[in-house]
Amino acid sequence: MRPQTIDKYEYTLGEYAIPALGQRRLNELTPGICQSLIDSLVARGRPGKDDMTTTAVRVRSILNMVLDRAVIHDAIRDNPMRRTMAPTLKKPVPRAITVTCTGCARQFGAGSRRVRAGPVRPGVLTWQSLSTSCWVREPG
Repeated sequence: MRPQTIDKYEYTLGEYAIPALGQRRLNELTPGICQSLIDSLVARGRPGKDDMTTTAVRVRSILNMVLDRAVIHDAIRDNPMRRTMAPTLKKPVPRAITVTCTGCARQFGAGSRRVRAGPVRPGVLTWQSLSTSCWVREPG
């Protein structure tokens, strides 16, 4: 596991889980206590961009890993987080490309690519806008 991942896990637990669960022993955790933590995180969010659903899912996932490790080391008998319900993530609404977006893609593509004749290498992601004949390639 990368050090940045461990730092992110420590930050997430320190910011959201430990303030709510910090005074409890591992063997005192129940599915109800764990579920109330997740529900309280979702309730703290606001509609729109400040939605805390993703954070609640992340906290649940990290705590699940930590409690699984505690089970392996015989610190607890079973993982109470396994019996909680994860919040449902909202699916983004698909948007159609607009004329403005097409113009931005054309400007981006004109400044960052070399035009090559012939077929595209296998594995290179490309998009072709049929209305503008604009190619955008990911670096690779």
